[in-house]
Amino acid sequence: MMNRFWASSALIAVLAATTGCATTSTSDVSAAPVEQPQAVRLVQESELRCYGKAGVYIQDEESRVRIALGRRPTAGYNVMVTESTVTGASVTLHFREAAPEPGMMVPQVLTYPCLRVSLPDTWGHLHVVDDSSGQEWDFYHSGYNRVSGDS
Repeated sequence: MMNRFWASSALIAVLAATTGCATTSTSDVSAAPVEQPQAVRLVQESELRCYGKAGVYIQDEESRVRIALGRRPTAGYNVMVTESTVTGASVTLHFREAAPEPGMMVPQVLTYPCLRVSLPDTWGHLHVVDDSSGQEWDFYHSGYNRVSGDS
């Protein structure tokens, strides 16, 4: 029984070595790892009664961002996040306005569509891009050190 164990172990070791599963890395240990952006899904809350000016605002003690479209003449308008990435303490949000299709039947009521997006606790820099207009906004958390990038 013991011989069978050692024979199996030796066979696995040989297979691993010959198939490349047991490779060793010769990379430079002193090289700093490059942090890659990661696509994330942030908690979003859509609303049709965000009265006030259109724009992008930080709110709720810097825990959420509000993207407001301002007044719209009918229902059917909303804000859609098209991309969200987090790289370290930097968060990037891309959004666009979704409008009702031409000829679509919608209630004739004034709406004030907006989207509230919860930010990660560790955010330091927020970059927001309106994909439709190309307009951009940048925000920094009050505890974020812009020089070192530490929050």
